[in-house]
Amino acid sequence: MKNNPFFSVILPTYNRSGFIGKAIDSVLTQIFTDFELIIIDDGSTDNTKEVVSSFSDERISYYYQKNQERSVSRNNGIQKAQGTYICFLDSDDYFLPSHLSVLYANIEKNNFTIALFHTYQQYVRNGRVEDMICYDNYINHDLLETDCRLINNVWLFSPSIQTTAIHKNICSNILFDSYPIPFECYEFMGRVAAFYNVVKIPEKTVLMQLHENNSTVYDVRFLESSKTAFEYILSSSIYSNIKNHFSVKEKFYSIYIGLADCYSRSGNKIVASKYLLKGLLYKTNFKNIRQLLGIARNVFLFK
Repeated sequence: MKNNPFFSVILPTYNRSGFIGKAIDSVLTQIFTDFELIIIDDGSTDNTKEVVSSFSDERISYYYQKNQERSVSRNNGIQKAQGTYICFLDSDDYFLPSHLSVLYANIEKNNFTIALFHTYQQYVRNGRVEDMICYDNYINHDLLETDCRLINNVWLFSPSIQTTAIHKNICSNILFDSYPIPFECYEFMGRVAAFYNVVKIPEKTVLMQLHENNSTVYDVRFLESSKTAFEYILSSSIYSNIKNHFSVKEKFYSIYIGLADCYSRSGNKIVASKYLLKGLLYKTNFKNIRQLLGIARNVFLFK
């Protein structure tokens, strides 16, 4: 293996022995081959190590640590990375064969600039591939370029970390926040977009699996923690100019309406009505009025 590969792929994992083999194989079968694969085992108690050991490729490095969650695992991987650009892959997702070659071609096209590059992902649910929702870039000449990058790359659409390639100089200045919140990638992406350019590549090169063990399960617990996470993210001074932007309001609207829906279904009408009314304060348009009326009916129709 070269001392300085072009890409370092960091793969954190925890008790995903049933998935990680496919993730590793998706890296090893890339068309572009100048990479290293750094696997950070975050204290797995299953046979993850044995699965990793079944691969003999010299580009793989395996490290075991006590359980500290994904952000610390990714940061530890960054510290060990030798590549010029750093990529990430979760152990239950996988790259399409062209992923690194598409990234490289666009990095080369942009003269190997110090930036974050990202492609798009698709989702796999019950064996079927689903497209993600894509948004055009929001442009507002009255806002700073930095603020527009934050709107486009955090609040309207935050690229999945699995789709990114980030210049090592950025990662030497910005690491993942170890504060234990969901959406840690949103928080990380915001700090990157506040100071560095983000290059969007409109090609789908990553498949993300949706299954019952995903950390993003739509329920009260997830939505409550999402609310806390986005409040924490928004408290950063980098968002001071756009706290009232429609993209921020829509994010919180979705969370509040989701909570109203979940609480109403569980019979907690009082908490549901609180979140419904709070959500309405954040609503910037009424395109989905039928959905809103349906939730309102569930909240206020006492049986």
